[in-house]
Amino acid sequence: MAEWWCRMGCDLDNSPKGIAAGYQGVAVFSALLRVHGLLHLDGVLPPAYADPAYLARRIGAPIDWVREGIEACERVPAGKTEGLLRREPDGSLAITGWGEEWRPALSSTERVRRMRAKSHDVKHDETLCNETKRDETLRNDETLEKRREEKRREEKQNALSRWRAEALRIWDLQERLRRDTIPGARWLKPTDDRLERIAVLLDDGTASIGDCESVLRSQAESVKRDPGQARWFNGTTTWRRKNFDRNLAMDVAPAKPSVDPWDLVMASARKGEPQ
Repeated sequence: MAEWWCRMGCDLDNSPKGIAAGYQGVAVFSALLRVHGLLHLDGVLPPAYADPAYLARRIGAPIDWVREGIEACERVPAGKTEGLLRREPDGSLAITGWGEEWRPALSSTERVRRMRAKSHDVKHDETLCNETKRDETLRNDETLEKRREEKRREEKQNALSRWRAEALRIWDLQERLRRDTIPGARWLKPTDDRLERIAVLLDDGTASIGDCESVLRSQAESVKRDPGQARWFNGTTTWRRKNFDRNLAMDVAPAKPSVDPWDLVMASARKGEPQ
């Protein structure tokens, strides 16, 4: 059974192209189709197989007869743009209308193979498209975050330029209280990064100068009562917004001096009270 087929209308002889080619042209065209099928080509016969001498040997016909048949196939009928064959510049012969008229129908296996290949290509394109979109989204997010960070930095610098003197005065109070309450406390340098935290609180209305001083004194009293709190009295933790709001809301009572029980006993003795 043949492994390769091509379509051929039973009225080829009576079609405009078939009439223009004549009996001799149609016969040669049929032979060309068979040769084309044996070579498993796709619409174009290479010059070596389109040569009249080769085709004459294949079908056992005179060379001149085959040559005249090929020329007849190239004749263009009235109202058409092409005949059965078209001679290419490199000497090959193209079967005109190959995809629409002559290409054999695909087998079910080939159709499935092409469908799977197409589906794979579509999924691959979608994957590439999604990766491109994701990369673009990441770049946009990075750009947006960078702009936000630059804006926050600019706002801090502007706040410090407006409140530098006040921030320095509050910082000086902080260091005096730290030295008074924390033995051996190291003096902290008022860098711009540290002062900006205070300036932002003052600039956005979160705190007044009095609030800042009150929070510092409250922290100092806390350290007197519990020396372990000294690690939070460090010039940074105090001025974080959440910590500042919490400390401002706390009502810290002044530390009461400890009383020696023996002093109480002696005081009672002086008053003549029974022990």
